[in-house]
Amino acid sequence: MLYTFRTILLFSLTINLILGCAAQPKSFIKSENSVIITLDTGVDVKKIRLSIIDEKIIRVTASPVSGFSEKESLMTIKQSDEIKNWEVEEQNDLIIISTSKLTIKVFKETGAITFLDKAGKVLLAEPETGGKFMETTEAGQGLFKLRQVFDSPEGEAFYGLGQHQHGYMNYKGKDVDLTQQNIVAVVPFLLSNKNYGILWDNYSITKFGDPRNYGQISDLILQDKEGNSGGLTATYYVGNEIIQQTIEDRINYQYLETDDYGKLPSEATKVTWEGRISSEVAGKHKFLLYASSYFKLWVDGELLFDKWRQNWNPWSNPFEIDLKPGEHHDLKIEWIPEGGYLSLTHLNPLPEQEQNQLSLTSESGYEIDYYFIHGETADEIISGYRQVTGKSPILPKWAYGFWQSRERYKTQNELLDVVRTFRDKEIPIDNIVLDWFYWPEDQWGSHELETSRFPDPEGMIRELHEDLNTNIMISVWPKYYPGTEHYREMDAKGYLFKHNIEQERIDWVGKGYTNTFYDPFNPGARDMFWDQLNEHLFSNGFDAWWLDATAPDMHSNLRIA
Repeated sequence: MLYTFRTILLFSLTINLILGCAAQPKSFIKSENSVIITLDTGVDVKKIRLSIIDEKIIRVTASPVSGFSEKESLMTIKQSDEIKNWEVEEQNDLIIISTSKLTIKVFKETGAITFLDKAGKVLLAEPETGGKFMETTEAGQGLFKLRQVFDSPEGEAFYGLGQHQHGYMNYKGKDVDLTQQNIVAVVPFLLSNKNYGILWDNYSITKFGDPRNYGQISDLILQDKEGNSGGLTATYYVGNEIIQQTIEDRINYQYLETDDYGKLPSEATKVTWEGRISSEVAGKHKFLLYASSYFKLWVDGELLFDKWRQNWNPWSNPFEIDLKPGEHHDLKIEWIPEGGYLSLTHLNPLPEQEQNQLSLTSESGYEIDYYFIHGETADEIISGYRQVTGKSPILPKWAYGFWQSRERYKTQNELLDVVRTFRDKEIPIDNIVLDWFYWPEDQWGSHELETSRFPDPEGMIRELHEDLNTNIMISVWPKYYPGTEHYREMDAKGYLFKHNIEQERIDWVGKGYTNTFYDPFNPGARDMFWDQLNEHLFSNGFDAWWLDATAPDMHSNLRIA
């Protein structure tokens, strides 16, 4: 009887132990090529998915809702689902993923991720809190403002991010606005000297570094040149004669639509701002001098900028001033407007540790989505980037020769005479570019060469090909004027962005014309755009396209939003 009771008790304990173990569910779900982790601790993130692209590439998706977006990426191509030789296990408060090249540790409570090589060396780590921030946006539609922060050790350097204008090589500790502009080409990919790269899969306005927006200099303590509080001394000249002098606590002639821009005296040939600045916040304060035309800036008598920029092409000039409470610094700006733009904006300093973190912030998205790419060399990392985004096709041999281009050639004869001169002088040339404004002035978007200036496009191209052994590229724009046949075709299908039309904004051509751009995210609109180009341009025999105005450039100095 005692034996039987012990047997039953042992059996019962065994069953309870088995059932107890079965009642402890794993905190992750493994599929063929990914691991999904659910977080329920009150952090912004609800689910994290780590997709194993290959042994050196991991895609991280962090969602603020219970699922993941099914929208197809515009940045990456489909990857193979046949990923082998990877494992996942749970160890105390960690979920650990292993490939032949990487170990990825995920802290279950916060979702913080650390990437290590197989020797155990940390390549990249999110902060212990997870470093993921999400907040709803006014746009709604399930969109969130997204930010991802990574720790960055001393000595790390960041390269890439596209083509920018501030002269930085290493972006560590810098701020970069990843917004497509007339003079800026954005590539949201960075390469670290710590053997990895990050591809940030988001198309909205994005900031690398400090996520805050710059404010007016009224945030600072300002004094005029006499030492009186309230603002800087602003002096407006015509020639050497002073026509107006005021005290101003902001310099904000940045956009045509800025209220202050209309207050700028149109007759002024020179403007100066002079005074002193200080702050109760200690540290390196950030400034952006956005300007065109001719401008100079001095801090404590030292000339920092002495530049000229075309008015259709203004840009920002960053600088820092180390301010201490109670300490004043002299500031002077001189500007010759000539129809240009100028503003001075400011940001208080970030703590040094935060400024030196790797931070990416996007205005809008469904979820955080990035690719971690490991490589022992820069070439290996770039190879991984190409694997994820697709390989670029090799250009034809003629495209590697000498290109001749200028702002534009106004007539068919002007273009041909340039190439003839190259040949007569036996100067090698392979390609010539026909840039913008070959169409009738009031018919942007017609994609037609104005017949009075280009009477025989096919003959022009035939002479280039057969007699002059030269190829030709033409600039094409996704821009339309109301009233053109192509505008009406696009409008009838709902393929146009109409906000610019509703605002009656005009461009810089001739008297100025209202205009807008087509929606390239719509496949039907893309097909129609190609059909229009093909009918009027490609059929003439052009060899190459210059897809201009990817900004898009409604007007050279309007607000983006």
